[in-house]
Amino acid sequence: MQRRTLLKLSATGGLLSLATPWFLPRARAAEAGDKFWIFVTAGGGWDPRFMFDPSTSKEQNRITQEIGHVGNIPFSPIDALPEEFGFEMDAERTYLNPERFLGRFGSRMTVFNGVDTSTNNHDAGARAVTTGSIQEDVPAMGALLAAAYGQKLPLPFMSFGGYDATFDLAPLSRIGSGGQVRRVAAPNEQNPDDDNTQLYHTADTWQRIRAAQTDRIAELVAAQKLPKLNHSILGLQEARATDGQLAALKVPELVQLPGNMNDAQNLIRAGQLALSAFSTGLGVAASLSMGGFDTHGNHDQQQRRQVIQLLTGIGGLLDQIDAQGLSDRTYVMIGSDFGRTPSYNQEGDGGGKDHWPITSFLAIGPGIQGDRVIGATTKDQNAQMLDPKSLAAGSDGVKLTPSQIHVALRRLAGFDDALTAQYPLLSDDLPLFS
Repeated sequence: MQRRTLLKLSATGGLLSLATPWFLPRARAAEAGDKFWIFVTAGGGWDPRFMFDPSTSKEQNRITQEIGHVGNIPFSPIDALPEEFGFEMDAERTYLNPERFLGRFGSRMTVFNGVDTSTNNHDAGARAVTTGSIQEDVPAMGALLAAAYGQKLPLPFMSFGGYDATFDLAPLSRIGSGGQVRRVAAPNEQNPDDDNTQLYHTADTWQRIRAAQTDRIAELVAAQKLPKLNHSILGLQEARATDGQLAALKVPELVQLPGNMNDAQNLIRAGQLALSAFSTGLGVAASLSMGGFDTHGNHDQQQRRQVIQLLTGIGGLLDQIDAQGLSDRTYVMIGSDFGRTPSYNQEGDGGGKDHWPITSFLAIGPGIQGDRVIGATTKDQNAQMLDPKSLAAGSDGVKLTPSQIHVALRRLAGFDDALTAQYPLLSDDLPLFS
């Protein structure tokens, strides 16, 4: 597909890069899924005590020891005054703190608390929340979805950050710019942003160029004896044969947020590009990321700032999903590397929190029960056990892990047995989304 024609661009540092498998894997299950998936990683390790697993302990949250509720979901009533962070509020859009976020979207969201990632390592934690495993040889869930439902699509798995390893299951498109996408979709246009753009070549010349490229591919295939290189050449041929599909991509007018909300704005914009590809039948999965959560110092200020930016970004993404009529087809999964320690690492306003394996996970999408919390933590921020049938938290049962969540996600996605057996997750199969 056209992403493969960008190898030269990615090698020279272009804003859109990609990873291409050396073989052409067979399509699985379906030509294209009728559901779409977005995975958001809060890079660095967020603090669930500042979100939807709050505590009354001043040792764990110096900002507020109150616990609020919107429906069944608890929240920490943290806030960030506009004058503190430079955020702006206007009649059309305000930033979202945990309470306002739940007021708008809590009825659609399941919160998983007390999730044990079994790691304090950033890389392993990022893998765990996007694959269900801390092992290094497991592809991201987006890659599995692309393999199952998007093998013949131009952009089956798009990455705007986060863990996105595919292990050759499906092609990956790393995208960094809406403008770059426009240029990729229209290679013969001088300025794809201009409806009246000039062409580099006349239509006849462009056709001759493409015919010459086709002839050159045929020569390379005839001369090449190494199977790996031959498959790559055939992949390029397949890509050029389907170039026209990308022309359907309509890059939207990208959101601009008021005030000092660049992280939230970038998250929404990445989501807009992913949704544009979904709605035009070009892809099925996307990985998004927002950093800034590794708060070993200045924890109270930086966590509040990033939590509010993250929730504002997720809220904007959900607004875009709703506006495009995709809410009954799109899943949004939000996680982080791990959590933060129960106590601060030093006294005073500049104190931080360190790495802690117990965290939370958020899920929104069709068929996912809203206004629901699964799992809990103890007063010292360790994971409580779950009853494997009722999912009630207590002292007996099983520990909630990313692996269990991903086993349930795979079932929700409808993967066939062959795909799940290729990358097994040895975990309890809990009715987390039933």
